[in-house]
Amino acid sequence: MHRVHQGCRVLAGRYLALLILAAAALCSWVHAHRLNYTATEIVWQPDRRVLEITHSVHLDDALPLLARLGALDGELDLPTTARLMVYMDERFGLATPHGDLALEPMGAHIDGDVLYVYRQSNRLTLPSALRIHCQLLQDLPTTQSAALVNQVNWRVGDLVRSLACDPSKTHNQLRLSP
Repeated sequence: MHRVHQGCRVLAGRYLALLILAAAALCSWVHAHRLNYTATEIVWQPDRRVLEITHSVHLDDALPLLARLGALDGELDLPTTARLMVYMDERFGLATPHGDLALEPMGAHIDGDVLYVYRQSNRLTLPSALRIHCQLLQDLPTTQSAALVNQVNWRVGDLVRSLACDPSKTHNQLRLSP
């Protein structure tokens, strides 16, 4: 009887090891199939009367763009950063009901597997609505079957308004009040 019990324990240990290996394989498969997207956060800074804009792009999505802009091995040097800012100006813009906002480039860097691009717009008053032109990376081929999503979040204090920009539209509207 003792021998049968010991055999069950060995068999259960093998099944447990197989289960752990299967879970690890599933986790790596799920991680490999991430979405293609850009995330833009627009934050109102009332003390400085500034809209801060931070674009973040996963490096796997940004590398084809950086290569097109002349970046060697995905490194951001000064000329590549300047070309990146021109690219951002052409494919992302903000306007209020009173007209277009000038977006001033503040810098860019790569941190881990994310490319960050910083810009700002100096404003005297908080706009009630933003018209958003966002076609970031829409001109580049994707490595996955899903379309690239451009997500924009507008943060004013604790209030956040979010929008997944429709690539078929030239502009998308985002309002502070519901």
